[in-house]
Amino acid sequence: MSQSSNKVFVLGAGFTRAFFPDAPLLVDYYDIDSLLKKYAEFDLAQRVLESERERAEDGKINIERLLTRLDGMPYDREDAYLQFNSLKSDVHRVFQDRLNAATAKVKDFPDALKNFARYCVNNNITCITFNYDDALDKALALVTAEKPMEGFFGEKYWHPDGGYGFFCQSSSSCIGETPMAHNVSTSMQLLKLHGSTNWRIKVGFAKPYPLGAIVHHERWRTKPVQGDLTEQAIESHLSGERFIVPPVLGKSALEEPILLRIWGKARIALRDAHDGVVFVGYSCPITDLAASFLFSDTVPLKGSRVTVVNKAEDSKTKQYVKEVYQRLFPGMEESGFQFIDALKWAQDMTNHSV
Repeated sequence: MSQSSNKVFVLGAGFTRAFFPDAPLLVDYYDIDSLLKKYAEFDLAQRVLESERERAEDGKINIERLLTRLDGMPYDREDAYLQFNSLKSDVHRVFQDRLNAATAKVKDFPDALKNFARYCVNNNITCITFNYDDALDKALALVTAEKPMEGFFGEKYWHPDGGYGFFCQSSSSCIGETPMAHNVSTSMQLLKLHGSTNWRIKVGFAKPYPLGAIVHHERWRTKPVQGDLTEQAIESHLSGERFIVPPVLGKSALEEPILLRIWGKARIALRDAHDGVVFVGYSCPITDLAASFLFSDTVPLKGSRVTVVNKAEDSKTKQYVKEVYQRLFPGMEESGFQFIDALKWAQDMTNHSV
């Protein structure tokens, strides 16, 4: 395997939204009324949901705030985890349903996203993302599927088994043996700092989850498992919860071996990104203190080549984006900001690539 590129892309919610306009945002509609009905007999879950609904603006709730609360607090009752774990699984499902509906509205998988994925694979570019969705994952897998089988043993490919920064088996391994051809790191890495909707937890494991407790499970798997009975058999080995961690990292999250490994790899990639770090559609929320420290500890303040791609259209929003990033990177200049849509940025980049 060749060395990683010296350029890193940091992707936020605006990146996915550029290709799938209806993709769910941090603050969005998440069918909280249905959840309230389902948990009407559960006092703690009901109280948390009602609190979030009271804070909602025009019916929109902050899903990351809700997930953070469901991770538990020191003052919770001893039995709180029983209600919160069940509700957390349902919130994950609601998010996945929203994402599925958004991608279904796009008739054909976006060529622009596949071109971006191809660019990252061919240039061994590490992508660090805060997104839970698996849209880019699918694009990377589609690009790899275009290559001949011998390409899997070469340098220019990505596969979910080894492309997330840790060896992550397919969910089909729960019911049978799987090929070992991808039990290696791929040429480029997709480092998902807060987990992913397609990372499922096998039944019988408790926090902190060992590396072998997480499998990737998705509709776009490179070798689909045939038959409803087989799918049901796989699901019977998986818990309803996805491995998703809110930005406000609690003590329990910091103990997760998977996160320690992924964040460690992200630190190295950012430290060695001598050709630049490009932030695309990332709002740099002040609540994500762990990410702020990650960037400030690894990206040099002086002489750093930081670029921010943001869709901000009005002057007030542009100024806010500048202030946020210039606080994080005091040496950043005005020329480092590109106020364009992530889709246009990706198209311009791939069109001019050799």
